[in-house]
Amino acid sequence: LVTDLQAILTSYMRHGYLRAHIADRQVRRSEDKVYILIRIEEGEPTTVAGVGVHGLRAASAEGMHLSLKRDQPADPFKLEDDRRKILAKLADLGYWEASVKAKMILYGDRAIALFDVVEGNPVRVDTVEVIGLQNVARSVALRHVRSRPGEILRLRDILDSQTLLLQSGIFLDAQWDTSAVDTVTHTIDLSFRVRERRLHWVEGGVGVNSQEQ
Repeated sequence: LVTDLQAILTSYMRHGYLRAHIADRQVRRSEDKVYILIRIEEGEPTTVAGVGVHGLRAASAEGMHLSLKRDQPADPFKLEDDRRKILAKLADLGYWEASVKAKMILYGDRAIALFDVVEGNPVRVDTVEVIGLQNVARSVALRHVRSRPGEILRLRDILDSQTLLLQSGIFLDAQWDTSAVDTVTHTIDLSFRVRERRLHWVEGGVGVNSQEQ
């Protein structure tokens, strides 16, 4: 029941009813059945009056295709989605030190979504490692990784590398880790943790005989 009540409120919030709450709930049991009465106070829907992004220099907010738009429902879940979109875009440009704080300011039935961005500095690759190798040579695994030491680390290169590792047919899983950021030298140690597939060998041969050549 608690989960269902939260799901109801979440649905209201996604449509801009930020003040909706459960006013009352009653559970009545009669023989082998249970009757549930839920009383909700919706409040007035809140719409977006504007979206502001501050501190963004490396990219434009227009190119990020943010979900929150003027005169649409003020959805706090879209606010978090947009915050992650900004972080992902900055990571694609090499700004792995970036941080984004998001908040929604309410006044009446209108809201302003604000994103405060601290970009930091572009980050370059220090080392690239593939962890979990057993039968596959390290040089073979690294052939499928696009990022190289000394280059700006871009999110799309990491995702492409992950796809190449999985499409190679050698690995069952490939998870990347970019947590080792050095904020002094602005470098990062990129690693992929892999699980190898079980390899099968096929032997064959070709021959001719003296009669048919």
